[in-house]
Amino acid sequence: MISADFSGRGQDMVDIPRLSLAGSMGPGLVQPEDYVDVIERMRVSSGWLRRNVNASSPANLAVITGYGDSMAGTFNDGDLLLVDRGITEIKIDAVYVLSLKGELYIKRLQRRPDGVLLMLSDNEKYKPYEIRNGELEQFQVLGRVLLAWNAKRL
Repeated sequence: MISADFSGRGQDMVDIPRLSLAGSMGPGLVQPEDYVDVIERMRVSSGWLRRNVNASSPANLAVITGYGDSMAGTFNDGDLLLVDRGITEIKIDAVYVLSLKGELYIKRLQRRPDGVLLMLSDNEKYKPYEIRNGELEQFQVLGRVLLAWNAKRL
């Protein structure tokens, strides 16, 4: 018989807040003005965290929900996404949570040598969007997506 202790006793545990915040993997969602509620906390062992993600700090982690199909193939509508809110600059091409013109998005960002940022969808039916000039003043990186917490039925 196989037994396992899933209680987390005897291990250093990290509580990661799951936020009421949702990001769009499509046309954008209006960004909340005031604050975001913690709707629950997810507990993981610090060992699991070290093995599975490279975070700036465990305190910067949060879980949000992604909506839409523009990132299909990487994650899907309704997937929970582990986000590092300590990453607020684009240093590498990756998937980020971003605000543009007051709307939240979850998109792959790529910096071009000419200073233009490309907002890319992994679903090929969506065309890249160029963030340039005046729009850069209305743009902010809110975090980097490190992991999709999803389950596939077998």
